Amino acid sequence: MSHHNKEETMTHTEPRLGYRFTIVAEVEPWIEIGTVNTEQLLLVPIVGGTVRGEVSGEVLPSGGDWARLAEGDLVHVEARYLVRSDSGSVIEVLNTGIGHRVEGGEQLDYFATRPIFRTADPALEWLTRAVFVGWARVAPGATTIDVYEVLAAAGGEESHAEQ
Repeated sequence: MSHHNKEETMTHTEPRLGYRFTIVAEVEPWIEIGTVNTEQLLLVPIVGGTVRGEVSGEVLPSGGDWARLAEGDLVHVEARYLVRSDSGSVIEVLNTGIGHRVEGGEQLDYFATRPIFRTADPALEWLTRAVFVGWARVAPGATTIDVYEVLAAAGGEESHAEQ
């Protein structure tokens, strides 16, 4: 049963996604924390990396990615780290997400995130005024995240980055 009436369904609009930049976070081997409430907890240290696109800079060796491996194939992640832009500004990144493991392995065949950015740089304020989604892939030694801004439906407001 739908929670929406017919009129609401007919006026539904879908947002668009606009690619903004790619983060390559270099990582070290995980540290196993243990099993808590049926979930295996891991910390993946973030030790460097790059950012390329509408924001460019370096990932500082400043944080980590806490992973909760649930029963079955589900992985919950919460990463917190810093980026220094090419202009010298520091950007705090909080990135939560969900991954699905390939059966019998450590690889993920689905890895979507919700990055939130904070910075004091007025030129990068648009990062704090928009919603972003990330599509990630894991490889030995690095996690790569393509970051997209959620934009208004076609014909609507342009992105914060373009204002």
